[in-house]
Amino acid sequence: MALINTSGAAGPSLAEPPIHTKAEDPQHSCFARLFHCWDPSRAPLFQTGWFVESLMTQTLIIHVIRTNKIPFLQSRASWPLTATTLSIMAFGMWLPYSPLASSLGLVHLPRLYWPILLLTLLGYVSLTQAIKVWLLRLKGI
Repeated sequence: MALINTSGAAGPSLAEPPIHTKAEDPQHSCFARLFHCWDPSRAPLFQTGWFVESLMTQTLIIHVIRTNKIPFLQSRASWPLTATTLSIMAFGMWLPYSPLASSLGLVHLPRLYWPILLLTLLGYVSLTQAIKVWLLRLKGI
């Protein structure tokens, strides 16, 4: 397996999963320590938080890998992509509180989850952007 995607597709697609894993580490630690998700009875809370966090990070990352510039500041996505991103993220935030939640095994997330998620997303986007810039300098992408 190559470390860098050279197939012509945009972005460091093979470098991205390890970044995602590192971004999840603080989130998982918070779930274990703050929300006591080491207890098997709290597994639905952990799974719900992980689902929402994964949906958000994977949706946001499109904005980082779509451009060689700084996303949101130097380069803005088209309005359809931005609208789709916001819609998916809003849907992900709504789903644990929706009528579908119990049938999907999702539970309400604690209020403290949301600022932790925001910090996770900022860290994830920043780390991915930094690695993208590094790879661009190496002419790896």
